[in-house]
Amino acid sequence: SNWLVRLDSTWQASSISSVGIHYGREYSDTASDLIPTGVIEQIASGGIIPPLGTDVVTGELYYTERVELIYARRGNTFPWSARLFNRRIDYDTSPNDRQEKGTLVDVRYVHSNTLSYQVSSRYTVLEYDQLFRDDRDADMGVALIYRAGPSLTAGLDLRRFVRKSTDLSQEYTDDRLAITINYATRPA
Repeated sequence: SNWLVRLDSTWQASSISSVGIHYGREYSDTASDLIPTGVIEQIASGGIIPPLGTDVVTGELYYTERVELIYARRGNTFPWSARLFNRRIDYDTSPNDRQEKGTLVDVRYVHSNTLSYQVSSRYTVLEYDQLFRDDRDADMGVALIYRAGPSLTAGLDLRRFVRKSTDLSQEYTDDRLAITINYATRPA
């Protein structure tokens, strides 16, 4: 039997920095992984970061156990965060059971109240149990975020995704450019 639990703890180390840990054991599906949660949000809205380790969006249930260590520094000019994560995923029927380990770093430069730049990078090691393959996924990106008003934000995100795999048919490099416009009914 699997116990379901979610624990979050954050220590405010100073007025501008915090350290946190997240532990969770739960059932989910890859479609739900696309919905952002407060635990994995970035320092502020802007750059586009894909979900961890998901290749195909399905409704198949899986059991996951994960732990994340998070450090965040909020500053007026250079807010940044770093995360270490470890996640075990066991699917009900498909052979995609795996262990994921990795890191995520997000650094911003706030040029003014309306303009900021972001650099982010993620590296994930995926070790599959039944597929006889291991993957190394990395994505690196830069973003420009423009706040046109209290409710309107625009962004430009340039990102490269790279997968190295023991199965050569699974390797790829994907370059993406995303333009976003966000409108909120309430000021951010």
